[in-house]
Amino acid sequence: MAVTQERHDEILAEERLRLEIQKQLKSDSPKRPREKWFAFFNSNVGIFLLSSIFLSFFSWSYTNLKYQFNQSKVREIQFQQLKIEIAERYKSIEKVSSGYTNEERAFVRTAFFGLNKGKIDAKSALPAYTAMFPEYRDRNLKSLVWELRNLVVQNERSKLDSIRLVLDTFPRYFWKSQKQTTNEGKEIWKLYQSDSLAFNDKILTPIKEIGSLENFELD
Repeated sequence: MAVTQERHDEILAEERLRLEIQKQLKSDSPKRPREKWFAFFNSNVGIFLLSSIFLSFFSWSYTNLKYQFNQSKVREIQFQQLKIEIAERYKSIEKVSSGYTNEERAFVRTAFFGLNKGKIDAKSALPAYTAMFPEYRDRNLKSLVWELRNLVVQNERSKLDSIRLVLDTFPRYFWKSQKQTTNEGKEIWKLYQSDSLAFNDKILTPIKEIGSLENFELD
């Protein structure tokens, strides 16, 4: 049966309407979560939020890296200063083995105990040990070794623990030194021979066997 032109136009109009409704329904249907997020972050508000998050993270990362770098530099400086300071004080306490003058006695004492324990010397004309770095002026030798011990790599800490134990016996030998008069009539502080040998055996030799402080590595 032939379709009239009027009916043909009605069918065409209905088809167009059906397609338009389908299109409208499709656009009004709920979007999937991923599509919603994509649409949000493509909006002005989303772009602004992403920019703020990125800048905040970048700023935090930069500040954190800068802090870590500064802390690393501080540890490196502290590590080098401690090695220099301890090495200089080693040289001073070695005098106990060979003997020293009355003036040098104050120097040796403050090198080991720190200037805080040598206040009488500081007020008198007797020379006291001058720390290589002002911040260590009142520190005793054992505390400096302990601080260095906490900076070195793990497998080297036992060596510095051994040094601290060795240094525990130093005061006993220092106070056992006796004022003696040499053949030239010069007064010196000196250990008796047996004590001098023991000082070398129990203090100086173990320290030397551990090796140079320069061989230690920063953790």
